[in-house]
Amino acid sequence: MLTGQPPKFLKMSKYLSKIKKKSLTKELSLFERTVKPVKDLKLPYGNDTETEGDGNCFYNAIIDQMENNPRVAESLSDEARNCSTPKDLREKVIDFIMKWPDVLNHDSLLLAKDIMITGFRERKNLPASYTQEGIWQCYLLPEQRECGVYAEDFIIQCTPTFLCKDIYVISPGTSKNPQHLSKWLRIPSFAGTNGPPITLASNQNPDPEISGGEHFQSLIPKHTKESESIVCRNCAKPIRKNIRPHLN
Repeated sequence: MLTGQPPKFLKMSKYLSKIKKKSLTKELSLFERTVKPVKDLKLPYGNDTETEGDGNCFYNAIIDQMENNPRVAESLSDEARNCSTPKDLREKVIDFIMKWPDVLNHDSLLLAKDIMITGFRERKNLPASYTQEGIWQCYLLPEQRECGVYAEDFIIQCTPTFLCKDIYVISPGTSKNPQHLSKWLRIPSFAGTNGPPITLASNQNPDPEISGGEHFQSLIPKHTKESESIVCRNCAKPIRKNIRPHLN
């Protein structure tokens, strides 16, 4: 004889809904997941070329911007314009950071640099006798120079200053921001910025506590009535007749 409480059954509609959502998530490719916020918000950006996810995607995406958006390429720094491959760009960025020009002496970058070195020390279990600067010059930056190594957040933060151009990134996290907050994460250049910014999509986790291993996809503005020149950087929607609601 069976005893105990009778089993509890989920409502079939809820069960099927959960299965459908899981199935849909599994079916989406890396490219589709990364550009999903762009399509959901109907932004006038796209790219027929998928940015390769080989550990160099951040650099791959920027090179794609340089090659497929002439207005971006023509307003980069001289050093950046001389980069023709992701490998070239990676090496030039790391050389720039290793020299640490005065323009990088910004409070937010100095703090991020110290946090990055401390985290690297812990991950690699390096001796306490190693100085922060020694780890920086002899271990961390040489590793970041290697092809196929994911660009650390701090390296990404310094790259716009090397390029002399702001980078805007849209991701599942930023795309869910309220109406009055930006849908784009702006990574500023502390050397000034000219011309249109670099625009990328990322599959970064919406949870700010989870980072690392994100994929980047190059986004090229579409030449339509809702082109990049009239898209608000705050709400990520086209600016129509009235510009006042987009001012803050």
